[in-house]
Amino acid sequence: MLKTSGNPASSAFLVQLTKAAPLYDANGKATGTILKKGLVERVQGKTLINGSQFYALEGNRYISASDAIVLGETTPTTPGNSNDKDNNKLEDTESRRDRPTQAEIDYMLSNIKNKSRELVYFSDSELSEIQTALWQKIQNYRSSNGYAPYKSNHELDTFIAKVSSSTDNMFLYSEDINNGDVAHYLPTLASNGMNAVQAVDNYKYYGNYLGAPAVFNIKDRKSEHVATEIFNSLKNDPYYESKILGLFDKKAFGALGLNYNWSGTSSTVGLVFIEVAGTSSDCANYYNAN
Repeated sequence: MLKTSGNPASSAFLVQLTKAAPLYDANGKATGTILKKGLVERVQGKTLINGSQFYALEGNRYISASDAIVLGETTPTTPGNSNDKDNNKLEDTESRRDRPTQAEIDYMLSNIKNKSRELVYFSDSELSEIQTALWQKIQNYRSSNGYAPYKSNHELDTFIAKVSSSTDNMFLYSEDINNGDVAHYLPTLASNGMNAVQAVDNYKYYGNYLGAPAVFNIKDRKSEHVATEIFNSLKNDPYYESKILGLFDKKAFGALGLNYNWSGTSSTVGLVFIEVAGTSSDCANYYNAN
């Protein structure tokens, strides 16, 4: 007999599949469809079916809660007044990520300063300015701790650019990056003795949402100020501080990428950073020569 814990919570949130996940119907019967590991799905809540916990997806579909991890709640942005004409600007958003329409951009910018839970929006050029300023702050922090600034590396820069080019790629590579398992993406560096990695890949680092790494003043859209807020949050958190400083790798290569994500109901800025170094003479020689 079907037993549920009631209607799923109305506040949607995101989960990422940690393994291949079969889909089930409301009675707990497998539908024959299997979702791939690594996919990110928006779920409506958790429910109990036949004594087991499931996440409820749209379309009366369910996955086992043991097959996924929660990434964080989305931030609802539609105004409470259902007659507000701006509601129409948020329609048909489920199939889009990263790039809002011009109507959605206008809606976000018009509401940044007068809503209790503000939206994040940056154009490509603004995001590039923030990234440049943030990278300089990280480099200065390295120098202030007696380390040489990170050297650039074409292979690493190319990989970072690929990861940060879309939210989907930030999901795709996040597990390997966050676990430091990036050698197979950087074959030249790996063949030259790379064996130390400090890295972080967080697709929703900056924004106003439950679980954000810091409380950000997202009403202030000045690039320098945003970069300062992000840098301070990195520096003041022991976990992230160890990443951007590179621990004891005084000679290392490093790269940074930012990505703007618009899900249709929430928006954030993602951050990916990778530092690579090595202790072998081969790595030292490669570093000195490049």
